Amino acid sequence: MFGFIITLNSCTKDVTKPDPIIEEKITFDANIEPILTTNCSPCHAYGGSEINYSTYMNAANGITSIINRSNKTKGEDGFMPKNGDKLSQTDLDLLAKWKADGSLEK
Repeated sequence: MFGFIITLNSCTKDVTKPDPIIEEKITFDANIEPILTTNCSPCHAYGGSEINYSTYMNAANGITSIINRSNKTKGEDGFMPKNGDKLSQTDLDLLAKWKADGSLEK
């Protein structure tokens, strides 16, 4: 008689090492304001021609639009940042987490 040994391997995410972005507290001051300043100025800053997203209240009130427009494909109508490159996936994830966590200021 012959015996067979079957080995099952699977690829799984190591749940003992959580993604630091998912676990960290996301705030406007520490995480969101730098993204908006880098990618949305000068149009969305004080003195710009559009809504000033450099303030917490305006960014919190506009986060749904910011996320929706930043997730569009470059060249698509309404894509932001206008005349810029698409935000990194990390930045997009931070914006989404900030909104999901209640848009904390500090």
